[in-house]
Amino acid sequence: MQHKGMFLFAVCAAVLFAAAAVSGAGPKKTVIVIYSAGIESEKSMSEEDSTIDGKTNATPKKAMNAKMAAYHLAKAFGTLGLAVSVKEALDIKDPGEIMNKDCFVIISPTRFNNMSWEIKKLSDQVFHAIYKKKGKLNGKPASIIATSEIVSSAKDCIGRIGNVIGQCDGKVEQTLILLNETAFSEAEKQVSDFAAAFTASLRN
Repeated sequence: MQHKGMFLFAVCAAVLFAAAAVSGAGPKKTVIVIYSAGIESEKSMSEEDSTIDGKTNATPKKAMNAKMAAYHLAKAFGTLGLAVSVKEALDIKDPGEIMNKDCFVIISPTRFNNMSWEIKKLSDQVFHAIYKKKGKLNGKPASIIATSEIVSSAKDCIGRIGNVIGQCDGKVEQTLILLNETAFSEAEKQVSDFAAAFTASLRN
């Protein structure tokens, strides 16, 4: 009787496992979104152009900064089934906050073709500590978003952050440039599409 009960338990467990595999159920992938909260993040929008040319009223433009992008991205990840945490770069002291996640995203404003000083500090301290650890990031998926006025500068910024991740044995899956001139609604769509693409890459 005991053997029969154990057999039935094993069968039920196998059925449940198969059902979970088919439905994609299981522990949620974990992602940490790291952003640079510099001067630009203290404003809710870019400086408004109040100039009136005498013919049409100027329409104030709202630009998506790093902090806005981080929280919009986190919301998008949440709807896609990921377990998300969001942190300012300067608040991360322990390499485990990155190493213990399944993946991570770094969001930085572009500063003269480079990353922000907050992300640079993260690189010099936290990523340097990761670099010295056995196994490092072990191929952990990552993505990068740069906000900028100029595409070429943003590419340089992304390249430098990508070098840091690569030297720590991480793998950059997706990158996105958010130009300041982009309409806010369009920037939101770009971030949502970016979230979907990155999430899909985790399941391949």
